[in-house]
Amino acid sequence: MPAERLSMRKIREVLRLKYACGASDRVISRSVGIGRTAIAEYVRRAAVIGISWPIPEEIDDTALERKLFAPAGYNPPRSKPLPDWGHVHAELRRRGVTLALLWEEYRGHHPDDSYGYSRFCDLYVEWRHGITATMRQTHPAGEKLFVNFAGDTMPVFDGLTGEVRAAKIFVAVMGASNYTFAQARFSEALPDWIGAHVDALSFLGGVPKALVCDNLKAGQSHPDCRAAGDSGLEAAFAQLLMLARRVREQKQRQRGPKVYSLRAPEVECIGKGKAHRPYEFGVKVSVATTISHAKGGQFVVHAKALPGNPHDGHTLATVIPDMEALVGNTLARILTDKGYRGHNAPPDHKFRVFISGQKRGVTPAIKRQLRRRSAVEPVIGHLKAEHRMGRNYLWYRRGDAANAVLAAVGYNFRRLIRWLRLLLCQILVALMATLVPA
Repeated sequence: MPAERLSMRKIREVLRLKYACGASDRVISRSVGIGRTAIAEYVRRAAVIGISWPIPEEIDDTALERKLFAPAGYNPPRSKPLPDWGHVHAELRRRGVTLALLWEEYRGHHPDDSYGYSRFCDLYVEWRHGITATMRQTHPAGEKLFVNFAGDTMPVFDGLTGEVRAAKIFVAVMGASNYTFAQARFSEALPDWIGAHVDALSFLGGVPKALVCDNLKAGQSHPDCRAAGDSGLEAAFAQLLMLARRVREQKQRQRGPKVYSLRAPEVECIGKGKAHRPYEFGVKVSVATTISHAKGGQFVVHAKALPGNPHDGHTLATVIPDMEALVGNTLARILTDKGYRGHNAPPDHKFRVFISGQKRGVTPAIKRQLRRRSAVEPVIGHLKAEHRMGRNYLWYRRGDAANAVLAAVGYNFRRLIRWLRLLLCQILVALMATLVPA
């Protein structure tokens, strides 16, 4: 509960003792009977409004109280300029626009007398709460597309027969920008409903995160199509319903396959174990190169997509037979990184698998070859950066397998073309040397 304000008589006495007698706050406190903190506050307020002792006669107690204490509900005008909150609110509906960017723009217009970022955000929230008494929804750009059939129909006249047909108007509106698509359909049946969606998404040139529709009969003929046995809707949305059910039921740390992308459900989360990139999304690919450096460069002798995110050491049982069948020779030695510990290499093959950092059974020649093992890392980097292994544009797991092979083929062709270019340069130099007269 706030303390009761002193009478103007005591405040006048405080000012008289302070300015006329030069008494200290302690002496004034004993004389008047109030605390030193209150005395200092009254003296500060009087100094702000420029009042000392003696107080002018034309200032009575009422005027003095009005000067020292602002009346209830009075807020002094802000000294700093305010931004146009309507413009700020409209700009936030654009993609990529944040309060931080708008604050930087505001600071650019008022570099010397502008509010800080935290106060800027508080003032915007205060303004937004006072817009209207109704609920306002903020829609990020590209997040939601609201779809529905308009209630009124539009007559369509046949120019040849004069027949009049009532057309249903399908409307799709983006939540943030109000960008609108409209199309006339002669019915609200399921084929027209799906066809209108296809045309709307083609018109927009993309797919939003969510499609929001009303509870109309064309979109859902029963509250639960599975319970009602609506085979048409189940067949049309079977794949999406299955994926949505998997996403809803999967847990954070569950074992086994999980859905990370509705557009590409075959995508897997692959742990990298690196500080700058702890994991990647895609499919694991096995890449093998030769130990010795060929004249044309470090060629890729085998590349294979391995769906299911298997352990590195558990891939040798399938990779080694494929490599031997591809090169047409028996492998004598394989050099791998530390991820291949506990491998399942076929025991009937007469070779050994040496792992990076291995100490036992390693001769000086093998040590030199183990140092060459890291030559596969830049090859993998070139495959990802220059030959589209880092981003696959082909569908499903067959696309993953084809993309891995095509990336390796493109890399090898580039090495061959580079080697042939060097060979052609040497041939031309030799020919030019023979043509130059002695």
